[in-house]
Amino acid sequence: MNNNNYMEQINNFFKNNQFDQAISLCDQNSDKSIEHIILNFKGAIYFKQKNFKLAKENFLRSADIDNNFIDPHKNLYLLHLNSKEFKDAIDCAKKIIKIEETKKIISPESNYQLAYACEMNGNLTDAIYYYKTSESLGFGDKKILFNNLGNVYLKNNNSIEAEKFFFKALEFDQNSTTIINNLLTNYLRARNYKKAEIYYKKAEQIDKECDAFKNNKAELLMAQHKFEEAIHLLKNLIEKKNNFVAPLRLASLYSRLGKTEQAEKIIDDSLWIYPKNSQLNFFKGCIMIEKGDFNSGWKYFEFRKSKLDERYSNINEWTGENLTDKNILVYNEQGVGDAIQFSKYLFPLSKICKEIDFVVSDKLYPLFKKNINNINIYKKIDILNKNYDYKVSLGSLIKFFYNKINSNNDNLLYADQLKIENWKKKLNFSKLNVGIVWSGFFLGPNEPYRSIPLEKFNKILSLNANFYALQNEVWERDVYFLNQSNIINYGNFNLEEISAIISNLDLVISIDTSLLHISYTLNKETWGILSINPDYRWEKLYDIDPYNSLKIYRQSEFNNWDPVLNKIEEDLIKKINLFK
Repeated sequence: MNNNNYMEQINNFFKNNQFDQAISLCDQNSDKSIEHIILNFKGAIYFKQKNFKLAKENFLRSADIDNNFIDPHKNLYLLHLNSKEFKDAIDCAKKIIKIEETKKIISPESNYQLAYACEMNGNLTDAIYYYKTSESLGFGDKKILFNNLGNVYLKNNNSIEAEKFFFKALEFDQNSTTIINNLLTNYLRARNYKKAEIYYKKAEQIDKECDAFKNNKAELLMAQHKFEEAIHLLKNLIEKKNNFVAPLRLASLYSRLGKTEQAEKIIDDSLWIYPKNSQLNFFKGCIMIEKGDFNSGWKYFEFRKSKLDERYSNINEWTGENLTDKNILVYNEQGVGDAIQFSKYLFPLSKICKEIDFVVSDKLYPLFKKNINNINIYKKIDILNKNYDYKVSLGSLIKFFYNKINSNNDNLLYADQLKIENWKKKLNFSKLNVGIVWSGFFLGPNEPYRSIPLEKFNKILSLNANFYALQNEVWERDVYFLNQSNIINYGNFNLEEISAIISNLDLVISIDTSLLHISYTLNKETWGILSINPDYRWEKLYDIDPYNSLKIYRQSEFNNWDPVLNKIEEDLIKKINLFK
């Protein structure tokens, strides 16, 4: 029997689910020239039988014999997706594209597969890039492509782009349950309840029993503060054990309500089913760090989506190696507040390495001192041609130095002296000068529960002091009250000017935003207002190394700010009386 007939016979057994016969025939092969093909056949047979261990072994052996044989890499990609080993799936997809490039094959499908693996692993920036590459190369199924792009933007809190791509997907199927519910999710996330109501009704009419609709219904119930109904609905969805969305939402709801133990149990139970899910692992890490279980917590914390979007891939990741005579690049992969709050960990790092380059966004660059000892601050464009021994993200740096107490509150923040003097001439110092920040980014991950309606500050704003709004974004609900109040609005200035303004104030009162971190890091007296269950940074981690200039006022009852604001009013009256 020639090789073609031999392999065709194996394939026929495979197609007819005669797996034992197919394996037996594969094992009869003695021709080394086709061994890699036969091993790939065996892997496919075991894969079909759900024997993933033997499937993987045979695919890998096939690829080892001929690394440019594309079939085992394609099969490994599918196997890794099936096993939710998304990082390995990414590696396979990249290998497939590399093989295709050597053969001058341009494949939109391979770029789509890479994008999907990146999305599943939480590498959202990469996912967008490869989905759009797939589109530019002519990927055929535009409906699924545009829907996936919408989903990635949704995960990245970009509701405008998400809406755009969901509508493009909807052009191919006006009654798609998936797309309609994704649009509904997007509007709920953006708290656009007028549009949410329209698509809620559409989704309900199409299929009110599908899990996506029920998850959205739970989200709407939460927005209406019908928490017990939402909990009941999510628990029913979790019992089906067919996705991780409901557990995440229920754990998040429990966390918001201050029920940390219930949140942790939900996450632990879900991790048994989805052990490699990045969102569940990151949630677990935050809970553990909040409790003070740092050694385990940091491992889970590395699953945050900003870390999974790998940067500077040509530089080795620092994992604790000796840094004597080594240069290290530190980059901030999270928000403005993180860059400010956690930049203090550059000081202990500087004691064990030759030189640190800390790269920050152009927006943040003016806020930092440029050279302190062996710590340099750069914009991204400044480091393009530099070489480094290691890199580490600022979020990952914390785990190495979180217990190094910064008793002098050393920091890298900088306020321009000339700007400070200029603002000193503009302020009225006959009264106490108080900066105020009452809300954060409208689509922020902890909204709307960390922000406070401005009108709730009415009694505080009636006190005998000068009040200055420092925030750039003002929610629609607060515009009228702000315009009618006695607050002087400085929120439209850039962060460099805001830092100079803060340096001239007597006090800053702020919810948990980047401006809170700027204020206390500049050693300005700062009163921080926190919700009942703020994020991991304000629990045991903060207790290790608190800031001398920061006083915390924390909510004791979910969504009830009155006791907190009453206490602030009481303390502010005392401060005003002392000022006189």
